[in-house]
Amino acid sequence: MSYRTIDRRYVLIIVCSIIIAIASTYIHHPSTPVLLGNWGFKYSDIVHGVFLDRFSPDLINKKDELEQKWYNPELYLALVNGTKSCPIPYIDYRFEYPPIVGILWGVSTCIAIQLVFPQHYTEYDYSTYIEKAAEVHFIIQSVFLGTALVFTAIYMYRFAVLLRLSHWRVIIFLLLPSTLLYTVYNWDIITVALILIAIYYFFKEKYLYSGLLLGLAISTKLLPLVLALVLSYEVIQRILRKKLVSNTALKFFLSLIITAGLPFVVLGFLSYKGLLDMFQHHAEWYCENCLYLLLNPDPWSPLHRILAMIIGGSTVMLTLIIPLKNLQNILRSSFLAMLISTLFNYVFTPQMILLISPLAILALDTKLLDIYILSDIANFGIIATFFKDLEIRRILGSFLGVEVKYSPWTIDSPVQWLAMIRNITLLIIWIYVLSISLKTLSSQLDENTYIASTEVKVYGKSENHDIHKGS
Repeated sequence: MSYRTIDRRYVLIIVCSIIIAIASTYIHHPSTPVLLGNWGFKYSDIVHGVFLDRFSPDLINKKDELEQKWYNPELYLALVNGTKSCPIPYIDYRFEYPPIVGILWGVSTCIAIQLVFPQHYTEYDYSTYIEKAAEVHFIIQSVFLGTALVFTAIYMYRFAVLLRLSHWRVIIFLLLPSTLLYTVYNWDIITVALILIAIYYFFKEKYLYSGLLLGLAISTKLLPLVLALVLSYEVIQRILRKKLVSNTALKFFLSLIITAGLPFVVLGFLSYKGLLDMFQHHAEWYCENCLYLLLNPDPWSPLHRILAMIIGGSTVMLTLIIPLKNLQNILRSSFLAMLISTLFNYVFTPQMILLISPLAILALDTKLLDIYILSDIANFGIIATFFKDLEIRRILGSFLGVEVKYSPWTIDSPVQWLAMIRNITLLIIWIYVLSISLKTLSSQLDENTYIASTEVKVYGKSENHDIHKGS
């Protein structure tokens, strides 16, 4: 493979990733037409989930809701009434995402407000200006997220070259429906970019950089904690096998702890309540599209969180015993680890599939890849049907007996049927990949046992020969 060929493929992958990022930005941009008249394609956490929720002009008439969402409601009221400012997440108002996202959020919201709002305005102008600010904020966030998608594609290609896989695998990832829809939607693409680069440096045995980036991934979204546990366990095993010196390992652990922990510590000092509310928000969340709805149909039952802890903990132990001797094993175990964080979690929002798609594309064989694409299409359907739940129920109600109501969170909803198709196909893939990994481990153990026993026999014969010779 020539340098020129590799260069062309890099260009193709980078161009495709930029196109997908722009398309995702266009779909979710607040002022573009609603695709197919379906609000599910327009909605994003960046704008509708948080920004327009925290800065809504309606809060001025809802005192209880204002005090629930804002720690400093006076600042909100001043902003509405003509005093331009830069409200800070966690400190001035509730913000449910980890610190790295909080930093990016603070930058984009402050820039947007400062650029859009004039020095003098009235309460009646606030609605117009905050909607324009939402657009500027969204564009800034889309640059962050689009850049992350480009880095994700680049490092996927680097892995593909190392594994001698076709570069078309990277293109497949970029063309997946969920990649298009969820890239500029939430911050999962930043997390997976950091994960891929961390795994790349781990394979290259550059443990300092690997730890730093993996810690940043955790500070962006908590779910890579399971992957951090898997890689940390492997580092410990390499120390015990004397394949890694303790000083090098210490760099990995220190860098991981600093970048994963320090942002939360700093946040705790700045706003203990903001940090506590962030954790509480996630700890009390309902079973969103989770596998355990098949066992308990009540999405608000605490049983789902208990099941997630028990099953998640058990599956982590299974993943830990797989040795990471080569890149294929590293990617397989990383894929299994991120599936534990998502599939076996009590929250599996549709955008979270971005945390596993790049690893799936690299780690799975062709047969499993087809099944994975099916799960991605079903995942795309979750948000595509979410706001259409009532309409779909009306169509199905006449011949399937589905209750006609708007309830996309419950198991009787077509939305959750799609979520279960996704979950069950991913469960099948997880079991299959785990069984392959464990069979590989078993064969390696048998081979090592055979070699060891052969060496003992050879040594024993040699020793007897020497004894007879000596007599």
